Amino acid sequence: MTYAERWTLRPARLEDVPALVRVINDRYRLYTGDDSVTEPELTGHWENPQIRPERDMCALVGPEGVAGWGEVEPPGEPCVRAEAWLCVAPGPSSDVATWDLLLAWAEERARDVTRPARPDLRTSFALQALEKDDERRRGYERAGFSTVRAMHRMRIDFTAPPTPSAWPADLTARTFDPERDLKAMCAASEEAFRDHWGRVPWSLEEEERNWLEWMRWQGDAFDPSLSTLAWNGDEVAGFALGRPHLPLDRARGIVASLAVRPAWRKKGLGSALLRNALGEFYRRGCRSVELLVDSENRSGALRLYERAGMHAFRTQLVYEKELRPGRDIVART
Repeated sequence: MTYAERWTLRPARLEDVPALVRVINDRYRLYTGDDSVTEPELTGHWENPQIRPERDMCALVGPEGVAGWGEVEPPGEPCVRAEAWLCVAPGPSSDVATWDLLLAWAEERARDVTRPARPDLRTSFALQALEKDDERRRGYERAGFSTVRAMHRMRIDFTAPPTPSAWPADLTARTFDPERDLKAMCAASEEAFRDHWGRVPWSLEEEERNWLEWMRWQGDAFDPSLSTLAWNGDEVAGFALGRPHLPLDRARGIVASLAVRPAWRKKGLGSALLRNALGEFYRRGCRSVELLVDSENRSGALRLYERAGMHAFRTQLVYEKELRPGRDIVART
């Protein structure tokens, strides 16, 4: 038996979660010093109604046990872009054979989940990699993926209280109440992100389903009191959603999403939402706050964050592979 033949893939099982969390965190910690996921969070994938674990998740198993993980989440309509999360533990298990095995499984599954897309539409498969993770990146490139975007993780380390918010006239800011505000927030989210790179056009119903699943998956990490909506009458003009850093590190905050509707851009709302979020984290004793931003964002988000004192400290690359040519309906600006 060759070395490569000692590795097999099987459906991931709930009892694999502790081993999978170690695999994921060991690799992420190698390049960042941080953990990436907690056991309750990963367990939540088994509760996602869109996922069938026996079909959509796999475990890489070798002589030493579980050493890798893969998941391809079936996309909603229009089914044109599949995304996957893949990981191999650092060390002897991480080599050409294991990455190629995992990538081959993921691509086959991605082709399956995008097959329902209309035949005239282009379909694609996207993966992400930390810029420093050369081994992972080489695996993606061997499988025919190309870099299409860079995302920067930005951070501010507090040395003084943040500058208070100055809200634009005619807007009222209040804390997010998911039961009362979800539909209005989703309408703002769909419009605000419609033109962002990589966005797949979908319905408001799909927008709401995705946000509900995100909040469910966050579990205790999602604290609505860390999130603020800016209202113009009964319409949400923009919002900022916050949570503690993983794994529930209360000394580090995360701005998970910040959105401003096009009609309210260039009027100071983005700055007000950001500074309000920074101020709330500071009041709760956070030493720093982070967020992720598209390096080529055309709405000026990168400059907004820099003006608030944030700096880029890590880069995450988006890789993509075309599965089927056709008319591309994914936002590319």
